[in-house]
Amino acid sequence: MADIVSIGKILRDIIIKASDARVVDIDAGRVISFPYKKKMNVDEVYFGAGGGAANSAISFAKLEKKASVLACIGNDPEGDEILNLLRMRFVDTDLIQKVNDKTGVSVILTSGNLSEKDHTILIYRGANKKITQIEVDMDKLNEASGWYISSVGSSDLNFLNNLIEKKSDNIKVAFNPGILQIKKGLDNLDIILQKTDILILNAKEAEELSSATGGKIFEVLKNAGPKLVIVTEGKSGAKVFDGTNMYYGKAFDVEAVEALGAGDAFGSTFFALWLDSQDIEKALKYALVNSAAALEKYGASEGLLSVEEIEKRLSEKPDFEIIKKSL
Repeated sequence: MADIVSIGKILRDIIIKASDARVVDIDAGRVISFPYKKKMNVDEVYFGAGGGAANSAISFAKLEKKASVLACIGNDPEGDEILNLLRMRFVDTDLIQKVNDKTGVSVILTSGNLSEKDHTILIYRGANKKITQIEVDMDKLNEASGWYISSVGSSDLNFLNNLIEKKSDNIKVAFNPGILQIKKGLDNLDIILQKTDILILNAKEAEELSSATGGKIFEVLKNAGPKLVIVTEGKSGAKVFDGTNMYYGKAFDVEAVEALGAGDAFGSTFFALWLDSQDIEKALKYALVNSAAALEKYGASEGLLSVEEIEKRLSEKPDFEIIKKSL
């Protein structure tokens, strides 16, 4: 029986660092440029499992939770490789279904300049698009203590709504919607938000979903149904609103090499710690440390820490605290 089931996308991640790539301003905005009709040496290449479902499940397992994944992969060698990678990280793969499509792929092109966040991500969703067509073992899904729902890779919300309506009352839900769900707007997310315990968004997503600015963002999102609203703000840290109090933590300082996976590390760590005690301050503190650690290595999950490792880092920075304010 799983403690937490991660529901969402699985991708084959390919990260390519090319320090000779250039960021260029054009009329359409900033782009990463590579020489046309030329070969170009790259500095590093990383292959791994990615996507919100895989990233969060690996994080849960690292935090000593029994983790499982509900997602789709293709019936191909890439899908088999991802299954092996997840099993090696102690993630249960029984709910992952193979479909007649290619396994999704994410290619991340970066020059390595984290201060400018100059990366471009190319995503082929592939098998992820068919998650809305599969038969789900609800008995097994309802054995878990929590569901961590990220982007399902489809604009069709019927799949998620159907799962939520069949959810056991004792299961806690964290919801980290993808851009396709966010674009549907608050009204169309009503069914899932009414049964969401923790809504997790970055600052840009929160502004778009709420159609608000400043402190009004938290009020609008909280009124939509979730018990907690979390907004991550990159280098500025993160905030949690419970309807009465605002909790704020600054970003934990590390030497970053790659920006992929920090959001999944944050959300999964917060949810795992919160499930145990409903202690918002502790969950936020641990989440900030683990999301920072994810930046220290290439790959969305290579830098993730165990609870003991998080606590060791916190012991080395006793002044790292969470600020709580009543509103």
